[in-house]
Amino acid sequence: MASVFGTYNATLPADNLPRNSSFYASILSALTRLGHLCTHPKIKDWLQLLLFGITATLIRRASTEALGWLQRVFCITSTHLTNDESYDWLMAYWLHDPVWQERCTQFNCEVSKISGNIHIRPWMRVTRKASLEDRHAKPQPRFIPLLGDRHYTWFGGTLLRLERGKNAASTATFDKEMVQVVLFSRSRSTFQAFLKRAKEEFMQEEKEKIVIKMLDESGGSTDWHQVALKNRRPLSSVVTEGGIKEMLERDIKQFCKAEGWYESRGVPWRRGYLLHGPPGSGKTSLIHALASSCDLDIYIVSLATAGLTDGNLNRCMAAVPPAAIVVMEDIDVGMPDGSIVSPRVDDSDGDEETVEGKVKGLRKRKPSKSTGGITLSGLLNAIDGVAGGEGRILFMTTNHKHKLDPALIRPGRADIEVEFKNATASIYRDLFKVFYPVDGQFPAVYARSGDMVQDAEKSKTPLTSVDIDVLAEEFALALPEGEFSAAQIQGKHANHLTMNNANRRTSSGMLMRHREYPGEAVDGVAAWVEEKRKEKAADEQKKIEAADAKEKAKEGAQERKQRRQVEKQVRNEAPMTTMEVEGTSKLSPEKAQSHSVTEIWWR
Repeated sequence: MASVFGTYNATLPADNLPRNSSFYASILSALTRLGHLCTHPKIKDWLQLLLFGITATLIRRASTEALGWLQRVFCITSTHLTNDESYDWLMAYWLHDPVWQERCTQFNCEVSKISGNIHIRPWMRVTRKASLEDRHAKPQPRFIPLLGDRHYTWFGGTLLRLERGKNAASTATFDKEMVQVVLFSRSRSTFQAFLKRAKEEFMQEEKEKIVIKMLDESGGSTDWHQVALKNRRPLSSVVTEGGIKEMLERDIKQFCKAEGWYESRGVPWRRGYLLHGPPGSGKTSLIHALASSCDLDIYIVSLATAGLTDGNLNRCMAAVPPAAIVVMEDIDVGMPDGSIVSPRVDDSDGDEETVEGKVKGLRKRKPSKSTGGITLSGLLNAIDGVAGGEGRILFMTTNHKHKLDPALIRPGRADIEVEFKNATASIYRDLFKVFYPVDGQFPAVYARSGDMVQDAEKSKTPLTSVDIDVLAEEFALALPEGEFSAAQIQGKHANHLTMNNANRRTSSGMLMRHREYPGEAVDGVAAWVEEKRKEKAADEQKKIEAADAKEKAKEGAQERKQRRQVEKQVRNEAPMTTMEVEGTSKLSPEKAQSHSVTEIWWR
């Protein structure tokens, strides 16, 4: 570089320039000094490093562009976000690839217990066939690929690459990651075969589960995301009267197969059910069992979700895939402002015309800010609007059907209504048989824990179907019909232990309390009924006392308000002078009394 400046200096000497060209002379002088500066060894080395860095950067960018062009031309690339089901398929395929399990040396390790109702991504469950005892005995380690990690593997003789990365364009909670698949082949059929293989392996692992999804409203967007995998529940574990569960199962299966029938007649391919009745009567349990029996996923909609609007609800309902169940539980209280329910009046003194007028007023009510803007009109459009999804099955549940707007439960939105009631004798009997099946699990010695069995052989003899039938009949006859719900009879596990037997758990449910002793369940019915009645009476007494206290507080507040108003009125009046007080003696008795009262209040 110095030689270049030297040559330039020699060809254009400063003496040959015109005297009046001072500008050109200054430029030439600066270039001459710069040429001398570049001949310095340190500056020369820095310039060489700079030139080398620029060249390396250009080569790297050129190679990246060239590789990108080659990948676009000769490879198949696909991106799968976390809100898509294929993301779970690919991550599960990655984790269970023997090559990655043997050769991977860098990964994230998470240790936690796996429960039946998990709130983690399904591919994180590393053990495929771990027994229930193993899962409860020790925590299960999960080895997860790092963000930015790349994994190369072979599929059908074709090289492919899996890369886990971040989705920079997303602001939602459940859509921040992605998996990119690069198949070093132009064969679309090979890629489809790979995706099908990943799906089959994933579904084979999760075939005994029911997928539960809910709305994710984070990040300013609303989408479905998976929150749990529930074990399938057999339909036989749910007890109903009159063949209700069999009728619903048959209707759902026929609906799922009748797409062509609906299409040929121009009828929207949708089905709706309304389940109403007292709490604990089995509405939610029946939905779970029907989804398990018909192999359908469950999509839960909470109308009280903050930030949920009519537009988001319509878009998400339209995104529900065919042959899926959408559940709206407790729809009468789904929105705190009551914009989808009728006025809450007592059945005894409710006027039909007045109620109808109030309902019409509620339909015009503006959306509440606290509920995200859900209106009755928006809900109705989401259920059966033009943009509504096809093939979906809607279940709405409520404890108070009379509080719902008639437009919400008309035919077409609620095609079938099922009323649930408190348990009857037949339900008591069937619940007992479900809890104590004839499978050899209950030896005769365990029929009643207090029985003294002298014959050793009898202690090994299981209860027969006749024994179970006899106990079930005794159990049903000992319980009053219509007083208790199925949930109260069955009960759930409790966390405390009895003082008499530390190995047996207790609960409010009669059957769960004696789940290992069917005979004790029969013997303890009378005491349990008395206990529940006392609890109910105590609860009612507490409600009465709370209502009385509330009424007294209200009366006290009203009295204090009136007193303040009187005091304010008295203070606003002018004080009486001495002459006015003396003049009251000349007034009539009525006027004198009025003046004296005013004087007393002023004092």
